[in-house]
Amino acid sequence: MMWDLESDEKFFPADKFKILKMVSEEDEEVLQGLPERTYHNTDEIAAGLLQHLPPIESQKQPIGLFWKYPAEALAPGQQLLVGKDQVALMVSKSGKPCDEFAEGGYTISQTTCPLLARESRKALPGYSYSVLNGFPLYFSSTFEFEIDLSTLGQTRALRRVMAKGVARVKIASSKKFVEQFGSGKNLSSSQALSAVTKFCSDNVKNTMSQHEMQELSANPSLLEPPLKEALSNAGMDPVRISFGYVGDIGPGMYMPPGQAGNPQSSEQARQMAETIRAAQMARLQAVQEMMQQRQGNVAGATPPGPSMINCPDCHTPNPQGSKFCNNCGKPLSAAKKPCPNCGKLLDPNVKFCGNCGTKL
Repeated sequence: MMWDLESDEKFFPADKFKILKMVSEEDEEVLQGLPERTYHNTDEIAAGLLQHLPPIESQKQPIGLFWKYPAEALAPGQQLLVGKDQVALMVSKSGKPCDEFAEGGYTISQTTCPLLARESRKALPGYSYSVLNGFPLYFSSTFEFEIDLSTLGQTRALRRVMAKGVARVKIASSKKFVEQFGSGKNLSSSQALSAVTKFCSDNVKNTMSQHEMQELSANPSLLEPPLKEALSNAGMDPVRISFGYVGDIGPGMYMPPGQAGNPQSSEQARQMAETIRAAQMARLQAVQEMMQQRQGNVAGATPPGPSMINCPDCHTPNPQGSKFCNNCGKPLSAAKKPCPNCGKLLDPNVKFCGNCGTKL
C-alpha cells in the first residue's frame, strides 16, 4: 500500500501522522491501530499492524465436515488458536494440504508453517513480513457423520444387485482426507461429502462384482471389510458400517414415500425383478449360443447363423439379404416364405414371425 505511493528511501523515516496523511480514508481506518512511533520502512508498519490483528480460531463448531477460515492469506506473527478436540490444517492457495496443528496456540511464521511457506510467494530480500498464501481448515476430532450406502451394482455373473446400508464415520487424518477428497482452493464441506459418498458407492460396487448373488444375500457383511479398509486409507475412522439388505431388486428396493407395504407396489416390484432377471438370462443364453457356434466353426462345421439363409438347391448358407446363392448361383427367393399375418418374407426354418410374432 505504501510502496505504491513512495519508495522507502524517499518516504521514511515517518511517524504515524505522516503515514496517515498519505493514505485514503479507507486505509486510514486500517492504520489507526498503529502504535505512536517512528517507522523506517514498510516492514516495520506491517509488524506494528500485526500486533492488533485478532487471533485466528474456529468461529463455530462445524455444521459440515469442517470450518474454513474465510481469508486466503496469512501474515507471519498472527496467532493461530486450536481448541479442544480440534485440528487445524493449513491448505495452500492451490488446495494442497500442508501443516497440521493439534490443540494449542501458535504464532504463524515460515518456521511453524514450513510446508505452507514452500507453497507461498517468497519474501523480498531484506523484508520479513511476506504473507503466506493459504488458509486453515478446522476439523473436529470427535465429529461423526453418516454416509448413505444405498448402491445398485452387478454380481460376478452380471446379475443386478442392490445394497442398502449406512456408514457412520469420523475424520481421523485431516491431511489424508483433503488429499483424497479435496477439490482445490474452492473446497467446501458439501463437495467433500458428495465425494465421500461416491467413493463408498464405487467401493461397494467393486466388491459386489467379485461375488455371486447367493453369497451376498446370505452374508451382506462381505461388503464391510473392503469398505472399512478403503475409508481408513482415506483418512477416516469407520465407527460403524452395516448393510440391512443385499440382494435382488425386489423386496429391498426403494419405494416412494407412502407406497412401502402396498401389496400392489410390492407385486409391481416383484414383476420388475422377474423381467430384469429374464432379460439377463436371455442375454447369457445368447452369449453361450454364440460361443458354441464359434467352437463349431473352428471344428469345421458351418451352421447357419441367425442372419444366414440356406440355399433351397445346394443348402449353402448365404448372408441375409442375398438374392442369389454364393455357391451355385440359384435364386434364394424360394428359400423364404411369407408370414400369413403380415406378409413379411421369412426363412423357412423360423417358427415365429420376427415382424408381428405370429406362430408359423
